[in-house]
Amino acid sequence: MPSRSQTDLRAIRAILDNCGAVRPPFLISGPPIWNSLELGSRAPETRAFVYCKGCRGISRVGRLAVEFRDRKFPDVPTVEYFVIDLLNNAGRIKLDLELFQAEMRKALKERRFSRCALAQMAREYGRPKVRELMEKILGPQVRFCSTRMTPELKMTR
Repeated sequence: MPSRSQTDLRAIRAILDNCGAVRPPFLISGPPIWNSLELGSRAPETRAFVYCKGCRGISRVGRLAVEFRDRKFPDVPTVEYFVIDLLNNAGRIKLDLELFQAEMRKALKERRFSRCALAQMAREYGRPKVRELMEKILGPQVRFCSTRMTPELKMTR
């Protein structure tokens, strides 16, 4: 017997199949992922978010409400992407930004996240206020990166 998450995934795929001739790539996000980041999020797990092109609206999958959003996301999402996604949704889930900043600074000291990847994800996927907050947390020293990412990571507004 398939697990609940497998059944939910099948239902989400079926909904996406009705959005167009070809099922668009999609990404599932929301409170279970954000809460697992240990950055102060205590969002109730009442809704999942599915990011995809061309599909919008809210559907029920079992007891879970699924909100489909037309959102850009990376081909291979990283944990740093989900940090930025959490901040993009901070107002919706009433995230305590003071607590977030304290937990993020602690996580950066523990090297749980890449400063370079956070800067790039903020620049590419963050709203203006998110980019501003991440620049404040990361500091101006995040300009060069030795990974495959672009060398100039200074966030622009």
